[in-house]
Amino acid sequence: MEYDGRLNHYVRELHAAGTSYTGLVLKLAVEEAYSVPMAVRIVDAVLRGDGDGSTVSYDPPHLRRRLPAIDTSSRQSVLHLPGADAVVSFEQLAPRIVVLDNFLSSEECDGLCEEARPAFAPATVVDPHQDAVHAAHFRSNDSAQLPAAGSELVRRVEARIEQLTGWPSAFCETLQLQRYAQGQDYRPHYDFFDQDMVEAQGGQRLATLILYLRAPEAGGATYFANLGMRIAPRKGSALFFTYPDPGNNSGTLHGGEAVLAGEKWIATQWFRDRAWRHPRAASPHIPVAQSQDA
Repeated sequence: MEYDGRLNHYVRELHAAGTSYTGLVLKLAVEEAYSVPMAVRIVDAVLRGDGDGSTVSYDPPHLRRRLPAIDTSSRQSVLHLPGADAVVSFEQLAPRIVVLDNFLSSEECDGLCEEARPAFAPATVVDPHQDAVHAAHFRSNDSAQLPAAGSELVRRVEARIEQLTGWPSAFCETLQLQRYAQGQDYRPHYDFFDQDMVEAQGGQRLATLILYLRAPEAGGATYFANLGMRIAPRKGSALFFTYPDPGNNSGTLHGGEAVLAGEKWIATQWFRDRAWRHPRAASPHIPVAQSQDA
């Protein structure tokens, strides 16, 4: 993403005059109206020489490693994928968020819903002091697992996801469908695990892809609580976001607003930093959000 080139001289001048790193970030946020995550990226690019003079890259300079990513560097609005021409309708660099329309066809959405219908059960979360538990006060929807081994449709969708993100399916959790009826929601949470909960198998989560399969008549938006951003559910669209540096300042605190009318059906795939799948892989659960009330 490009930024105003005059900031190079401005940031270096302030830094030479003794302004702290935090002070530089706050000046760009307050005086130049950049979001705090974007201001951090600009200061890093200027002081550490990671930009080319007026651009910042997708990943923080201290995390130069391979990650799931959607490449939009060509600046084309359409991404040609196996079986779909997905339209980039929104993107943000810090934190990295991309919204795609037409990622799934209407028939594919309906097919995934039908495959999941018999397998739905109350959704669970992972508690640091217990095993997987149902927490209706925190997450009130139903969920179902769709292993790729049992469905040609799931294999086709996962192959498209792999092409989109450059991340092997073996490093992804089983595709999980969630169904939200009227009045159901999911309180703000992070998708990554606390460091003391990271499993040996698969390691930490790095990114999330949400596929919208059925849009409610009202409500049900995905919202990023500390970014002031709301993503309306649209059938066939996809929401992708990364959190390569897990923590409260990752900018990815998100939730699902209550469905006001109709039902919302989504499918979610989480990306791990190591191989996750093997023949006896257990079904994953959602980690309890770090912001959960006691």
